[in-house]
Amino acid sequence: MLNQIVHPLALSDITTIAETGGACAGKSTVLAQSTRHLQDKGVHACVVPEIATEFATHGLSFGDFGSPEDFQTQILLASVEREYRYHQAMKCIKAKHKVILTDRGRLDGSAYISPDVFFKMAEKLGYDAALLGEVPYKGVIYLRSLAYDAPHLYTCANNIARRETVEEAKELDERTLRSWIHHPHLVVISNTDGNGGFIDLQTKVRKSVAAITHILGIPVPIEIERKFHLKNEPLISVPHENVSIVQYYIKTPEGDERIRMRTWRGITTCYRTIKKTLPGFSGSFGRYETESIITASEFTRLLRFAKPDCCPVTKTRKTFVYKDQYFELDVFLGLHQGLVMLEIELTDANDQVSLPDFLGKSRDVTDDLDYSNYSLARNPSLSSLWKNC
Repeated sequence: MLNQIVHPLALSDITTIAETGGACAGKSTVLAQSTRHLQDKGVHACVVPEIATEFATHGLSFGDFGSPEDFQTQILLASVEREYRYHQAMKCIKAKHKVILTDRGRLDGSAYISPDVFFKMAEKLGYDAALLGEVPYKGVIYLRSLAYDAPHLYTCANNIARRETVEEAKELDERTLRSWIHHPHLVVISNTDGNGGFIDLQTKVRKSVAAITHILGIPVPIEIERKFHLKNEPLISVPHENVSIVQYYIKTPEGDERIRMRTWRGITTCYRTIKKTLPGFSGSFGRYETESIITASEFTRLLRFAKPDCCPVTKTRKTFVYKDQYFELDVFLGLHQGLVMLEIELTDANDQVSLPDFLGKSRDVTDDLDYSNYSLARNPSLSSLWKNC
């Protein structure tokens, strides 16, 4: 289970974030202006250009290839090579905060050919699922296509590589977003304000910069989330992914920490997380969190520091997007069998949450510390809490 190999980009002090989305989502403008705003905040940022557009503008059109799979093979190879080269170049830059923004991400190709074909193709090239999405990108910012919620504004005029009709673009937008819903740090930026009104491109830029700085931890990586206890496991009526999670709480010379194994498509990635509550905050709001990907051997070493008064927490996490909000539904296993929790991470404590209509009975337990994973690890006998919701 722990035969994991971590990509060098995951262990670097340079943060790589995929900025992706559907056709005509304003991605080029958002990337260009986000870079400028980040520079103003003291972040040295660069953008890895979109490979498909580069191909098209230099004589390599989609129709020139023998099959869609041939085209996506070359896109993936070029993307990995280009990201690595930009990473090596950024290592030479002297700056406290360094971030690489990629115009699209490696998993985007699975929206243009079937996911099964895409992953088989990638496996032949030596890439597993984790090395394509979860490991290289610390965060994924998804910009909704205008075709999805503002079709009258959709156009192909500003991109030589764009050829989709409104309906085709809308379908591709959904399929591309589906490619990323397993990622632990996904932010979806729509074209609406949640009240039926549309937002302009500058608002999308501000939301993008806010998401990037949140991922980078500037000034500190504050975790703001809402938690809901569900009476029963719901039938999720939107596309979703299943992720298996096992986590332990440890005590090291650095303090109390958490280590976690996260498995998607049979590939396990290991994480080390430190959380502290900031002054003036309580419950699940305003926690200082630092998270890093670690090797399997480091995970095994840290497991020796497992706290004897804490049991492992195991769960199946179902991730999905509902009304452009990214949710994580946890179905607990083992000693916590029967507990079902829903979480959403916010970038602002004032963000409004629109709960899915398929949840059934639920209640907000954001500030109830008994429902924290740490409390559950220490007191599995608290099961009476969720059995009597």
